[in-house]
Amino acid sequence: MDREYIDQKLNEVNKRLDALVEINETLIKQNLTLSEKAFGKIEQQNSPQKEFKKKLYYTVEDDCVFISGSGTFDSKDKLKEIRCEWNGASKSWKSSKTLAEIKVIFPEITEKP
Repeated sequence: MDREYIDQKLNEVNKRLDALVEINETLIKQNLTLSEKAFGKIEQQNSPQKEFKKKLYYTVEDDCVFISGSGTFDSKDKLKEIRCEWNGASKSWKSSKTLAEIKVIFPEITEKP
């Protein structure tokens, strides 16, 4: 098949698709307008969402505290400030501070299960 022929057919398909998308958008708008006229504007209810609390965990190995968990991204600046280093192998932040010092800085931290 000729490349020019394929491009021509592809353009034809795209034009038809654009027309169908436009018709669909128009129908959706008309449906919303008719629904509002028939039933009035419906207020959207806020669905209750579970609050997701990001966690920090620690492990201790060879006098070093490793900090991990979903809360490390939000705590990244503080971790850098206390001179923690990212440890790619364990996917955690390595600190030379004691566990007691870490618990003062991050009171919500818990031992990794």
